[in-house]
Amino acid sequence: MQVLIEVVLREVLSVSRVAMLLDYPTEGTAPAQAPFISTFLSEHILDWKEELVQGRQKLTYLRLHEDVDDLVDSGVEQHLILTLEPAYTVRRMHVTRSTSDGKPTEVQVGEDIVPTVNGSPMFDIPVVIVSPYNLKADIEKPALTDLANVNLALWRVSADYFWSLFLTSQPTPWIAGAITEEQRPQQIGSGAFWVLPEGAQAGMLEFTGAGIAAQKTALDDLTAQMAALGARMVHSGKGRNETEGTGSLRIKDEMSLLHSSVVMVEAGLLKLLRIAAEWTQPGTADQVVLSLHRDFVSTQIDPATLTALLKAWQAGAISHDTFLMNLKKGELMDVNRSLDDEHEKIETDEDPTLILFPNAGAQ
Repeated sequence: MQVLIEVVLREVLSVSRVAMLLDYPTEGTAPAQAPFISTFLSEHILDWKEELVQGRQKLTYLRLHEDVDDLVDSGVEQHLILTLEPAYTVRRMHVTRSTSDGKPTEVQVGEDIVPTVNGSPMFDIPVVIVSPYNLKADIEKPALTDLANVNLALWRVSADYFWSLFLTSQPTPWIAGAITEEQRPQQIGSGAFWVLPEGAQAGMLEFTGAGIAAQKTALDDLTAQMAALGARMVHSGKGRNETEGTGSLRIKDEMSLLHSSVVMVEAGLLKLLRIAAEWTQPGTADQVVLSLHRDFVSTQIDPATLTALLKAWQAGAISHDTFLMNLKKGELMDVNRSLDDEHEKIETDEDPTLILFPNAGAQ
C-alpha cells in the first residue's frame, strides 16, 4: 500500500493523471486472497466515455494500454477495454497499425469477461482516475507544467550567461602597427618580452558593459519565479522580511496543490478499498478507513514557548491537560496518543527525577 500511494502521488503531481483498476483473479484463487489494484500511467489511458446513467454521471467506457513482455518490439499493442453493456464487461484486443496508412486493426483475445460478485453482475467499472483536482476522466493540466516551462527558460538563460562569461572573462591582447611576421610575438605572460617596431601600440581587450549583468538579473528573476511555483529546493526564501507565522502561512498556501493531490489520492484509494471490502465481505465497506498524512509544514514548538508553557503549568495558570495538548500540537508528543493514554504512561513511568547510574554506587 505504501508503494502504491507513492507511485500514484508521484504520477498525479508530475503528469496530473493516473488510473487505478480494482481486479480479482478468476482462476486459482485462495480462500484468503484479496482483490488487487493495478495502476495505469497517464499515457496508457487511451480513450474513455462518460454518460448520464439513471441521473448520475458515470464512466461507461475505458480503453487502457497493457504492457506485455511478449509483445515488445512486435508492433502489436494489447488494449484492455472496460465497458458497461449494461453490466461491467472486460475484453482484450491486440492492435496492429498498418505501415502504409497507420490505421489500426483489432483482433480480440479470448472471449468477453463479465465479472460477478456473489453471482450478480456489476454495473459500475471498478476504476478511479485521479487528478490533483477531482476523480474524473477529464484531462487536466499537469501540475508541474508551469514549473517545467520556467525551468527550461532558466536553462536557456543559464547557458547564454555562462557562455558569455567564458567569452568575456579572458582578456585578449591586441597590437596595432606595421609588424612583420618575424616581429609578431610568439608568447604571452610575465616571462615574455615583446620587441615592437617604433609607433606600434599594444593593449588588452576587456569586457565592459551591462549585458552580462542583465542575464544575471534574468537568472535571479526566473529562480524566484520557480520558487513562487513551489520549487522550494531551488530558492531557500532567505532574506524575506516576514514573521515565522507569516512564512508558515505562505508555505501552506504554496503547498495547496500538494494538499489537493493528497486528498484526491486518498479519496480514490478509499473508494476502491471499500469496493474491495464489499466484494470479499458484504456490508463491511463503511468499516474501511484510510487517512494520508497532511502535515507538510513542521510546526514544532520552539524552546522559548515550551519554557513559558512549563512555567505557566507549574504556576497553576494552565491545567496539565492544556500543557499536554500544547505539547501534542507542537509535535513534541505522539499525535496518535490520547491525553488519557499519556496520563497513564506518566503514572506508570518511574520517578523521572530519579536517575540511576549503574556500577557507580550512587544515585
